[in-house]
Amino acid sequence: MKLKRNSLIIITCFFLNYLIGEGLFEIAIIFFTPTERLLLFCSIIGNIIFGYILYRLYKKEILKEFKIIKNNFKKITEKALKYWITGLLGMITTNIIIGYLLKSLPENETLVRDLFFDYPILMALSIIIIAPFLEEVIFRKVLNKVIQKKWLYIITSGIIFGTIHALTGITEPIELLYIIPYGILGSTFAYTYYETKTIWATISTHALHNAISMLILVIL
Repeated sequence: MKLKRNSLIIITCFFLNYLIGEGLFEIAIIFFTPTERLLLFCSIIGNIIFGYILYRLYKKEILKEFKIIKNNFKKITEKALKYWITGLLGMITTNIIIGYLLKSLPENETLVRDLFFDYPILMALSIIIIAPFLEEVIFRKVLNKVIQKKWLYIITSGIIFGTIHALTGITEPIELLYIIPYGILGSTFAYTYYETKTIWATISTHALHNAISMLILVIL
């Protein structure tokens, strides 16, 4: 019963998250001029609502896992950072190779970069705070309840995470190669969650990863 419930939650996540944001936008344009800023704002509000729903569904476990990292902060932090650096090196290496072959950046990164420069505060809120919580709860925590075999879970988590990110703004099928670097990062987070038993370890490293990525965009 719990397995079916969590499987249904994952499937619902992909539709509900989109529908909430789009629904808010359709309501908003009744009163305001439709703009990219308004769409982004509605998407963020939708994600916050969706995040609250997920929090309520898994409140006891999320709070319990917060105590785990609180009581073992140094040990878990060192472990999480070690795993993240390893995954980051793998992501960077494959990104360089694929970028060299395609002579272009992932379309997802291009879209994020453009939006960040246009709406830095909204994008920082979305990318550094909201996205890590939503993605880690869905792709790591809930998925682990559905797939409990360690390596099957880690690989599947990476593939789904990589596919979702690589498909954003895709213009040519060859760009699906970017599933590999994103998948490596997703699998790294899944491995981290499996080993630390606290979703806060992956939320933190995911947020750190996104924050550094945004900082690099600003510097460069």
